[in-house]
Amino acid sequence: MCDDFSNFNDVASGPVVYLASTETPETLEASISDLLSGERNASGPSQRYRWSWFEKTQDQEKPSIQDLIEYSDATSPQPLFFLYPGQGSQYPGMAEWLYGCVPFFRNTLREILEQLPITQSDHLIRLMVEREDVGEQQSSTLHTQPLLFAFELALTRLWARWGVYPDGVIGQSFGEYPAACVASVFSQEDGLRLVTERARLMNALPSGGAYATLGVNQERAEAWIAPHSDAISVAGILAPDQIVISGCHLAVNTILEQCANERIPFKRIPVSHAFHSPLMDPMLDDFEAFCRDFIFDVPKIHWISTLHNVDLSREKAVEPDYWRRQVREPVLMLDSFQTAFKMCPTTFLEMGPGNTFKPFSRRIEGHASHTWLSSLDRRRPAWEVLMEAAVHLWRLGYPINMSLIAADLGLVIRECHSPSTHH
Repeated sequence: MCDDFSNFNDVASGPVVYLASTETPETLEASISDLLSGERNASGPSQRYRWSWFEKTQDQEKPSIQDLIEYSDATSPQPLFFLYPGQGSQYPGMAEWLYGCVPFFRNTLREILEQLPITQSDHLIRLMVEREDVGEQQSSTLHTQPLLFAFELALTRLWARWGVYPDGVIGQSFGEYPAACVASVFSQEDGLRLVTERARLMNALPSGGAYATLGVNQERAEAWIAPHSDAISVAGILAPDQIVISGCHLAVNTILEQCANERIPFKRIPVSHAFHSPLMDPMLDDFEAFCRDFIFDVPKIHWISTLHNVDLSREKAVEPDYWRRQVREPVLMLDSFQTAFKMCPTTFLEMGPGNTFKPFSRRIEGHASHTWLSSLDRRRPAWEVLMEAAVHLWRLGYPINMSLIAADLGLVIRECHSPSTHH
């Protein structure tokens, strides 16, 4: 069912987005009053001083007139980075509402999947849309990597339809593939060929690997891993006190038992193979050889590598060896975010099915100076999370077609934009 507006009597009285903007702060309060009372509803170019309210339920209390934010220069918003999560971020039903209710997303997703080098588009769509009896298949590397690549690109193109484009990208582990594609390092078709072969080679490896996050610093994690270095590795550094480990089940379980004994928090990540660990070594030569058939271009926007922790738009094009090392070496999320933070205050928008980045980003020094938004959240309706992110971007001054977003999501929009004095 497309309209998940259970708090409303009917769709016509469903969620409403109110937008008001004026050239001067003195006229904003009057415009808001008129807008909320229904006296004015006029579209037009958005102005510098902006106010918004999202009426999600009929019994929601009307907002305070004082609830407005002034931006010194709404026409020059801060840089926008798209964030692409990797394997483990997927879940059953993640595309259910978007695929069923937003024709542009549905058509885009099908178009992308039809370019797969193997015929399995309908099966992958089922794994993204259905909620029951798909969890095990969806977690299979053979399926997960192509479906995540297609899903994240389709979501990116949906935001582009609404006028939102990134100044830069960051990808976590497998998320570097959609990130690199959006940065024009390779085409969508080449990307599908790369991720399909990568998934095939990984899936052919023996299963039995494990992946987990630990609430310790890198030094302590490496000390624990040292006796098991032939079977386990540090797979990622998310925050100063959040490390990912990967390797054979027995070795990982030994580390997790140590965490439990010392009351250190940890979390298992559901994956089919132990990425970024010694268990990946048998596929590396074959994958690098496959990558040599491709030409990789210099990124056309900022691409902060989570392998090298550098902005690759300022470097020469990556070599096939990059994608070999990217399979095996740690994901440097902490360092990459710190590099992005140095550019200036930045807005980060996640292009995945959930909130992968928000939880650990809060542990990084300087986090609060930046804006963190998600496109989706498995605990909340898709239309609500998408519109909240869109409204936030509009308030920050990004050029965004709010009327088109409201139409695509099936919401009502009421707006009043006054370029000069209020009448």
